[in-house]
Amino acid sequence: MVSEAAVLLERRAEIALVTLNRPAALNAVDAALRDGLIAALAEADADAGVKAIVLTGAGGRAFSAGQDLQVSTTLDPDTAPAWFQGLHGFYQSIRQLSKPAVAAIDGVAAGAGFQMALWCDLRIGTPATRMGQPEIAAGMASVIGVVPMLAALGLSRTLALSLSSRLLGAEACREAGLLTEIAPREELLDRAFV
Repeated sequence: MVSEAAVLLERRAEIALVTLNRPAALNAVDAALRDGLIAALAEADADAGVKAIVLTGAGGRAFSAGQDLQVSTTLDPDTAPAWFQGLHGFYQSIRQLSKPAVAAIDGVAAGAGFQMALWCDLRIGTPATRMGQPEIAAGMASVIGVVPMLAALGLSRTLALSLSSRLLGAEACREAGLLTEIAPREELLDRAFV
């Protein structure tokens, strides 16, 4: 059986398109997706012909639903430090890009998916976009997510969003500055490539 890569990289003229490719799992982050994203972004950033990077999710239902909870529930005191170190490298792969990064978000961007989007320079959504930090609803603290949220939202909104676990709709995201613009689904990548 041939397995599909968890992250796809393609070049369209001077733009690298990086696609999170676990649509059956709503592009949830597991080790394969984490490592694939780190590698794809490093390759795109090192390519002198690439002037910008667009990050999106496959399947049309989610940019990324966040951490794969099947992985998270297996953590214990022995495995958690390596897992957190992997997350650090995962977010750093976006933060340290030398080229502009645009998140093209269709559907849910929650938890780690929300954080990935926030580390990008611009975020373009569709009317179906919903964003937020729902970890508390699963009994988990949002340890890392508050950092980019504070920068984007300030303390009061970060606390409200983290403690409520609600997802904001596209228009509320745009009004809060989480989305740069909202585009029809069929125009999402075209707008991200502009």
